[in-house]
Amino acid sequence: MNIVAKPLERFATNSLESHWMPFTANKDFKAAPRLVTKSEGMYLWNQNGDKLIDGSSGLFNVAAGHGRREIAEAVYAQMLQNDYTAPFQLAQPTSFALSAKLAKLLPEPFNHVFFTNSGSESIDTALKMAMAYHRARGESQRIRFVSRERAYHGVNIGGVSLAGMVRNRETFPVVMPNIVMMRHTWDDKNLSRKASPSTVPNLPMTFSAIARPMAVRPSLPFSSSRSPAPPAPWSRQKAIWSACARSATSMAYC
Repeated sequence: MNIVAKPLERFATNSLESHWMPFTANKDFKAAPRLVTKSEGMYLWNQNGDKLIDGSSGLFNVAAGHGRREIAEAVYAQMLQNDYTAPFQLAQPTSFALSAKLAKLLPEPFNHVFFTNSGSESIDTALKMAMAYHRARGESQRIRFVSRERAYHGVNIGGVSLAGMVRNRETFPVVMPNIVMMRHTWDDKNLSRKASPSTVPNLPMTFSAIARPMAVRPSLPFSSSRSPAPPAPWSRQKAIWSACARSATSMAYC
């Protein structure tokens, strides 16, 4: 057996059933697993010893490359000094130092940093920030979000609510209210490459059938100086979709 695959020998009888993998057809994967046993620079090695190019940099989060010794040593040193500080009403100095460095690199008005652990968590945090911002300005009725069919916004409940992936919405039907969807742009005129499938189904009616009960579901009551506007009737929702699709300025209303 290839030396790269050797560490996996102790797992030879493991059925892989204990690990429920995210965003994966688990039965298919476990019937023919694809396991990475080593990574270095821009390359990965699988359990058979094959050398692969990591074309997506992990999940777009390993841009500096795998196995960077200087990064590993810096992480090791920090973990020995202070491995974790709960961020609720407490802090540690290096997070402020990193925030200041990032703020200097980013253009205005991006001058504040809120740390999260993933893209999915970032989406849900952005949703809450938008709602809190309008509420603080006395406009708590502005609770409608606009997204697009076929869009992907992560795996948390806020991101799934905004996402326009039909199978996801069929599987996870209980989502946030007050979401309206614009039509996707996956059509012949907007295809970016000729190799794209020509038999892509027209989804608006399919997705609308799934999204419609969500769009008209009433909001939960909450205390506010200004009560939130009730969700619009279905005919009104469709008019809003059209307005948002025609003009970027209408996004402020949506």
